Amino acid sequence: MESFDGLNFRKFEEKDVNSFKQMFKNAFDKDSQMHLGENCGPDGYEDGDFMKKWYLHKDVTSYAIFRENTPI
Repeated sequence: MESFDGLNFRKFEEKDVNSFKQMFKNAFDKDSQMHLGENCGPDGYEDGDFMKKWYLHKDVTSYAIFRENTPI
């Protein structure tokens, strides 16, 4: 794990999906509510399938970021 300015970074793993999926959904819902007046996002944004498809893709490097062991 790499650290920088109180943040810890490591490659995103399948085990991270559950830790990040609610935060991911909330971010899309808040933005879509603000701009479209409804909760929406890309296919699979609400259940972690989007992250599994794209964050874990063999041609992508994604990182899980933590502050004091809390996903951010």
